[in-house]
Amino acid sequence: MKRLIASVIAVAVIFVVGAVLYYAGLSSRPQKQPPSVPVSAADAAKFAGTYHRGLGNPGDLHLTLKADGSFAATWGLESLGLQGEAIGTWRVSGQTLVLSPFRETENMEGYLRTLEVAPEGGGFVLLRPEDRASLKEQGNALYLWGFWREDRRATTPEPWE
Repeated sequence: MKRLIASVIAVAVIFVVGAVLYYAGLSSRPQKQPPSVPVSAADAAKFAGTYHRGLGNPGDLHLTLKADGSFAATWGLESLGLQGEAIGTWRVSGQTLVLSPFRETENMEGYLRTLEVAPEGGGFVLLRPEDRASLKEQGNALYLWGFWREDRRATTPEPWE
C-alpha cells in the first residue's frame, strides 16, 4: 500500500513539474510583433506614415512608422529580392527619431537606430547620421540619402526634373 501511495505521489509531482515547465516555455517564446510603445498624439500625427529612400527602384528602403509606436522597414534589390527586414518601436527625442529594433534580418541588422529630423522645404526628411558625409560629398542629394514620407515625395521635384 505504501508503494502505491508513493507511486501516485511521484506521478503527481512529475505531472505538476511538467505542467509548470510547459507553461513557462510557452510564456518565454519570442513574440512575432514588438510590444506597442505609447507615442504622443503630436508625434504620431507628425511622423506616422510610410517613408522611402532612394531613386524609386524596388531596391530602395521603405520605413513605415505606425501611430502605435511600432515600425517596419524593408530593403530590397530588384535583381536579388528582399535583402533585409526590421520591426521594432520608435520614439522621438528632440530632433532625433530613435528606432529600437525588435527583430532584424540580413542587411537591416544594425542599420537603423537613429534618424535625424532634417528640415526640408517646409517639411522634413529623416536622415541617418552616418549618411551625412555622403550627403555632403554628393551635393546635398537628400533624394538619395534621406527618408521622404511618401505622401510628401509626390509634391517634391526630383533633382533631374
